[in-house]
Amino acid sequence: MTFEPFKFRKKDHKEAHLADVRHSPEINDKLIGWTRKSFQDKHALIFSGNVGNGKTFFSAAYYNYLKEKNENVRVYDETFLFGEIRKCWEMPGESQEHRLDRITDVDYFILDDLGSTGAFRDKFTGLHCLGMPDKEKSIIESLIDLRLQKELPFVITTNFNQKDMTAFFAPRIISRLYAAENTIVEINILDRRQNQNF
Repeated sequence: MTFEPFKFRKKDHKEAHLADVRHSPEINDKLIGWTRKSFQDKHALIFSGNVGNGKTFFSAAYYNYLKEKNENVRVYDETFLFGEIRKCWEMPGESQEHRLDRITDVDYFILDDLGSTGAFRDKFTGLHCLGMPDKEKSIIESLIDLRLQKELPFVITTNFNQKDMTAFFAPRIISRLYAAENTIVEINILDRRQNQNF
């Protein structure tokens, strides 16, 4: 069973370059440096922040940069990844683990927009909650496990901070994901889509 490559839909994402990432020059340089270091050291980078601060644009720009260097890289957003994995639930012949292994079996993997499926804010605790069914949650946990076990680098972008993620994922996954060797970047700026100064 084959799987479809994810394609950015917006023209500015398809043509994104690292030089076009629209944070301050200082943040841009740090973000690019952190990402390169995480890939060189074969560790994870978690880039979190509020909606509209350029996480997907950054994912697209870094993906394009690696492709231009002929690197073996794949990028999926969460919704597309779930769609590709669901195909093996509906068709016999390939296990979820095998399909996920094939999808993520690249030198560099970028998962964009983790937690976008069914996300909501709990009105009592104020925490962001990932309203993701257990099957989908197991996909994310397996993906993280696979990359870390193989010592292969990956980037995750998400609107959720460490506290939000800790409330949702298994402690074992959180311990590995937020280990000291990984890079955690949290940037909260005004929504670029609503701020005309960007």
